[in-house]
Amino acid sequence: MQTTIEFVKKMKDYGLDHSNFYCIMPVPGTPIYDYAIKNGHLPTNYNPDSFQWTRANLRNILVSQDELELIRDKAWNDCNSDSFKESRRKWVVNSNTTS
Repeated sequence: MQTTIEFVKKMKDYGLDHSNFYCIMPVPGTPIYDYAIKNGHLPTNYNPDSFQWTRANLRNILVSQDELELIRDKAWNDCNSDSFKESRRKWVVNSNTTS
């Protein structure tokens, strides 16, 4: 994780204007899903239809879910400009739309 974060920081010097970081979301039918199930890294009631892409999904790993999310959030804050962060924070999803 730290190698990726350092790489992104370096790419800012080459013009990278923003970056995003995500926690892995194992999808059924993929090798990482099979690995996670086999090794107990997903809860027994894991439902991929209920993905929380903003949350860490893996369990029983060396880094806790809370710590993964803190690392991800810190990386996002450290690797993006203040102007980009401010513009993203203004994004609002309007749930009151009509068809």
